[in-house]
Amino acid sequence: MSSKKLEHEFVCRRAFRSPDGIVRRADLVEAFGMSTSKATQLLALEVEASGSLLVRDGYLVHRRMGATAPPYASAKDLMAKLDAGLHGFDYTGLRSSELHVNTWQSCENTPTSEQALDLVIEACVKKRPVLIKYVGMRRGEPGTWRRIAPLCLERMGDQWRVTAQDLEKDGAPVRTFVMTRIFSARHDTEPLPRKFVRANPNDSDRLVPVEFNLKLSKVQQEVLMHELKIKDGHVELPSRCVHEFMIRFADGARSDDIAWPPLKNPNR
Repeated sequence: MSSKKLEHEFVCRRAFRSPDGIVRRADLVEAFGMSTSKATQLLALEVEASGSLLVRDGYLVHRRMGATAPPYASAKDLMAKLDAGLHGFDYTGLRSSELHVNTWQSCENTPTSEQALDLVIEACVKKRPVLIKYVGMRRGEPGTWRRIAPLCLERMGDQWRVTAQDLEKDGAPVRTFVMTRIFSARHDTEPLPRKFVRANPNDSDRLVPVEFNLKLSKVQQEVLMHELKIKDGHVELPSRCVHEFMIRFADGARSDDIAWPPLKNPNR
């Protein structure tokens, strides 16, 4: 988002989200470090452009009585900004003292080695292969060197992965590698295999049929339909995510060769 657009949208965000429904010049000065004269001008421009939403009263701007917040000033937009880590006054229109937000991430999201992270990102950007020492979760696995051609970064929940083609397998199939399980990495000086074809980083989505646990009440089913984005008895998922989704939310089976879960419950 451009800084100019952010400044203009801030006026409505502040008007519809502030405790008293008022935007002051001081708000703009604090959020963007602009002069009071520029803040005055910006308020005037926004009232002129959004007269159905805003009303000017001297140096103050109010939200118009009965007006509905535009999409960029809605509560849904606010949650999207917070989910993206954009907690600042300039993005939300709310000071931390007005809306307290606590964030907690249970997992680290980068490799154990910063050098490994640098090399993987560089390989993604420059579209070239890289060697990684990857520690999977099979029982007793010591970690193995893998030659991969990164396609993209992917976030699932609070876990970051690199989606890549496995150059050591026939046909260079697409695999996902959890970033935190990349133990180390090094440059790959070998050329790509002959007739190598780079895969599409956007995995095709699948409609996966799901059924509710019969122990759930109707209202539990309704909130889960919203939470898991279930429509007409199906969820739409990238093909490579189906197995993990079914393990997490259904009764999908894990391989007996996988050492999981990694922790014991001390209360059992």
